[in-house]
Amino acid sequence: MSLYQSQILAGSHQQNGGIIDVSAPFLALNQSSINGNAYHTGGTIDISTPNFVESTRSSVTATSQTGNPGKVEISSPQLTLSGNLVALSLPGLSAEAYLPAQCGKSLGGDVSSFIVLGHDGLPLEPGGWVTSFPEEQKDKGRQHPDSQEK
Repeated sequence: MSLYQSQILAGSHQQNGGIIDVSAPFLALNQSSINGNAYHTGGTIDISTPNFVESTRSSVTATSQTGNPGKVEISSPQLTLSGNLVALSLPGLSAEAYLPAQCGKSLGGDVSSFIVLGHDGLPLEPGGWVTSFPEEQKDKGRQHPDSQEK
């Protein structure tokens, strides 16, 4: 079960809290809460899952304003990932691999050129620039079917 910016509530403003029983293969709380809060006695929350992940902005609470607090029981292995994470090493990756060279070739001074060779409409390489030619070069040697001489 995965909750994102959600709430599960079993509470009361005037009475006792309710019962929330969650049994699932996994439970992920991301900016979410499970609450059994009440005015008198707090609710009972039982969570039984082999995989429980909770973000810092999530909460599981069973509180009371005037009486006994409720009960929260989470039956799940404690996972501490901070000592088990390793930085991935990716050899051969550099900024140059993601940042193409400047488009213009410097000719000195304030002059530069931009030359693209290839077939019209197809990039030279995947994700590359698509070449385009001026209209007079595209239409050179071609005639529109409606403009044929009779």
